[in-house]
Amino acid sequence: MKTPIVSVVMPVFNAQYYLSAAIESVLQQTCEYFELICVDDGSTDDSLEIIRSFHDPRIRLVSENQLGLAAARNVGIHCARGQFIALIDPDDCYEPEKLLLHLKHLLSDPRIGVSYCPSLFIDQNGKKTGLGQYPRLHNVDIKQVMCRNPVGNCSAAVIRMAALESIQPFVAKHESGRFCYFDETLKQSEHNDFWMRISLNTDWRFEGISMPLTLYRVNQDGLSGDLEQNYSNWQSSMQRHLNSHPAQVKPWLSLAQAYQLRYLARRAVKSGDPFKAIGYVMRAVATNVRIVWEEPVKTLVTLATAILGLLPAPLYKQLEKAAIRLISKRSLSV
Repeated sequence: MKTPIVSVVMPVFNAQYYLSAAIESVLQQTCEYFELICVDDGSTDDSLEIIRSFHDPRIRLVSENQLGLAAARNVGIHCARGQFIALIDPDDCYEPEKLLLHLKHLLSDPRIGVSYCPSLFIDQNGKKTGLGQYPRLHNVDIKQVMCRNPVGNCSAAVIRMAALESIQPFVAKHESGRFCYFDETLKQSEHNDFWMRISLNTDWRFEGISMPLTLYRVNQDGLSGDLEQNYSNWQSSMQRHLNSHPAQVKPWLSLAQAYQLRYLARRAVKSGDPFKAIGYVMRAVATNVRIVWEEPVKTLVTLATAILGLLPAPLYKQLEKAAIRLISKRSLSV
């Protein structure tokens, strides 16, 4: 096999139900000369056997022992041979032309460090829900990175290796020799922290392409985690960036906090906790009321959806579906 141009990094931990579909979606890429690095992080289900069942020379298996998501991604990047790094989680999928179109995009402008795309949501059966993430594609500045997470999810991104090398002086180095591009001390919000590192410390551009090329699986189990711990991790990350880049971070910090709280409100709604969701929306508005006039529909409908969560479940489900479609008009962002 020739030296790969793109290295696809997939962290794997107990992902047996969706792993085959994720791997197949990568192997079906129209782009040539890529490798798929599967970092098995000590899975106790059939994930390891599933990876080994693919007899394809483009797959490289790396085994670790429950280092965590951030560390598994860092290990994969450390092992990568490509000039570009694509990320994919083991429950997501790529459209067949994803790598090729991102590669063309990155090669078209040497100033682009992170190429990303809209993502379509799929359910646990792999069926498209009709919703998705349609982020801002151009003119992405630090405000956008802090407040709106334009990349959306890690599976949407393809990153120039040179952009990663540019942030090496600003990240920790593990005793094994790998750079901690993703902060391994964070159990959540590590991807937001990663985009902030690139935005604050380099001149590389974030730019998207308009075609939805990522299928992002909405897994109910993933919505029910500790939301306060999520917020605490996010705050810790932002505090570090505030300390190192006060002039860039401080003007947008309270607004970013408000958007993060609104995001947690939607998470609480989806996990069936309307009281907590209402609390998060009210905290968001109290933190920075600008969120109401910047995005009045999304903010007020998020509150309305949380309140409707107090209704009987069958009626709520019907109204929730209508409310989400009103928020999104085909799109949802963080």
